[in-house]
Amino acid sequence: RERLLHSLHEQLSNFLCFTPEEKVYNYEDPTARKTMQDALQLRFSLLGGMFESITLNFQAITDWSTLLVQLVVRGVIGLTNNSDLFFTVLDMLTSLIHSSLIIDRETSSGEKAEENRRHYTQIVKRIKKEIGDKHNQSIKHLRQLLPISKQMEEVIVTEQFGLVLDNKGAKVRGFNCDKKTGPPSVGEAENFTMGYFGRL
Repeated sequence: RERLLHSLHEQLSNFLCFTPEEKVYNYEDPTARKTMQDALQLRFSLLGGMFESITLNFQAITDWSTLLVQLVVRGVIGLTNNSDLFFTVLDMLTSLIHSSLIIDRETSSGEKAEENRRHYTQIVKRIKKEIGDKHNQSIKHLRQLLPISKQMEEVIVTEQFGLVLDNKGAKVRGFNCDKKTGPPSVGEAENFTMGYFGRL
């Protein structure tokens, strides 16, 4: 089984060894296009029958996740090329990413959970590296599998009127303003009322 998986990985990787001008298929030729689709369909059918074996090994998860992303990023499979397989690839990739976080709570320890998180982080980094700054509708679906990045925002925080202390420690009228950078906490967000924004 491992030898067959290795062989399938090599065969699918061969589709990545061509530039758009040197692809082994010609979409203007219906026969060549059908041959390409049949070749990919056969290999993914075989892969689906052994998919569980991949999820048991972190290195295999990383290798296959990278390959599936490369097939989409390089246009071998997508919403416009071999589209019948696109969502199959997307489902496989989703399962591989999430399987890196799955643990058996009855037999696994905290160290195992931490190890899984490290592997998950490594997989996410590999996928981000493969995607880079490329943009199209197929890659847009891939980006949805990645964790949402935190957006840093500058927030003005004020205290209630009359609670500002001067240099001598006496309360004076005015607002005590301070700028913070980062996502606002729930507590901070509650201090902003709709009335405040309505007066802007």
